Amino acid sequence: FMDIRGFTRWSEGHAPEALARLLNQYYALAETVFARHRVVKFKFTADEIMAVFLDPDDALTGTLALRQQARDLLQLKGLDVGIGLHTGLLIEGLLGSPQLKFYDVIGDTVNTANRIERMAGPGEMWISEAVRASLTVWRPLGGAQQISLKGREQQIKVYQVQL
Repeated sequence: FMDIRGFTRWSEGHAPEALARLLNQYYALAETVFARHRVVKFKFTADEIMAVFLDPDDALTGTLALRQQARDLLQLKGLDVGIGLHTGLLIEGLLGSPQLKFYDVIGDTVNTANRIERMAGPGEMWISEAVRASLTVWRPLGGAQQISLKGREQQIKVYQVQL
């Protein structure tokens, strides 16, 4: 998950057309990066991007590439992004009512990744212990922290990716 930090405050002073222009540029960057990495599914929800990659290495390298491009776009507006990565099992498929269905992914893995992203400050990228243990590409990481995530009984270990 990646979310624009400061977007709500920024949007207060801008016309809806300016918000749409910025988000469309942001989405286009994401689609370009995802085309070069093994992304199974992605979706945009306002200023948040969720992507499911085939493996943690692709997730890390793809997200770092997207972060840099998004940062180049957003810093001109005084904005930045926060990122959270987690790996594990999930289920994908059609969800919804008999009248309206949509294709999505759900599960504890998705919820945990979203919670990790929410704890990230502007310009920060955090990964779970599960991601760190699965990586074959090397990336400098900060020291481990045990954190509590909203709605979870068990704490998890996370690492800040040094950017």
